[in-house]
Amino acid sequence: MKTAAALVLTIALFAPAAFAAPAAVLASADGQVLVNQGKQFVTAAPGQALAAGDRVMLMKGARASLRFADGCVLPLSESSLVVVQTLSSCAGGDIQIARLQPVSAQAIGADALPSTTGLWAVFALPALGVLAGESGNDDNSVSP
Repeated sequence: MKTAAALVLTIALFAPAAFAAPAAVLASADGQVLVNQGKQFVTAAPGQALAAGDRVMLMKGARASLRFADGCVLPLSESSLVVVQTLSSCAGGDIQIARLQPVSAQAIGADALPSTTGLWAVFALPALGVLAGESGNDDNSVSP
């Protein structure tokens, strides 16, 4: 009987958390909209439930909106990142939207390496000078 009572008490304590309403819902999504719910960014879908702490990222040309539990709608524009908060901006929540800047990456290759022309001049010219100086020397040096 004690086991059954403990089970009922455990379910009563944790059931509200398991069925808690999401902080927000992705109300609309047009273009490439991604969401990270703890592991990695994946493609988001309209109607997707979002918890506090989830991150929504809009790529170039994308538009979306979040609808919070209180009904407040937050429009989002391209090249932005927002972390979902428990309180909407209508309810006084501090929603911060970061603007994403384009980043270019380049593989390391010949174009990315510094020029070595100066190094050739530093080492090749003295070597040529030594060779030129030795070519006119008729002395046969004998080592002791």
